[in-house]
Amino acid sequence: NYRDELLDQASVEYEKIRRSFNSLHRKLELSDIEVKDFLVSEVEEIKHRFIEAMSNDFNTANAITEIINISKFANTILREKELDYDKLYATYKLFKEILWVLGIETQIEDLSEEDRKLVKEYEEARKARNFAVSDELRKIITEKGIIL
Repeated sequence: NYRDELLDQASVEYEKIRRSFNSLHRKLELSDIEVKDFLVSEVEEIKHRFIEAMSNDFNTANAITEIINISKFANTILREKELDYDKLYATYKLFKEILWVLGIETQIEDLSEEDRKLVKEYEEARKARNFAVSDELRKIITEKGIIL
């Protein structure tokens, strides 16, 4: 059925967006880096297009396109070897703002101290290329429902 396919597709896209936002949140939460609030041209372009879409009789199709764009941009940043935490923060801030405008819940519970240690151990094992340990820790993290 055509409608079922559309609902399934929307559900998949929503899950990608949710995971992307959560990943940004966690990366910032787990960093001990002081970020600066400054403009990032790519983020500003997305913001401009989103505002334009919403100003055009609430063109939600185009607004959703910009949510997908910021999600993709966030994933690109998160995959960089050397993270630019200022860019990460600017992206997170706009992402959260756009989702808020559309009424999409973004409340994410902070990690417990135990879970923070677990994630740090996982990241250290990965950096050390100790894949047996990192795979086991990743499994535990996933079972706890923590999105990285």
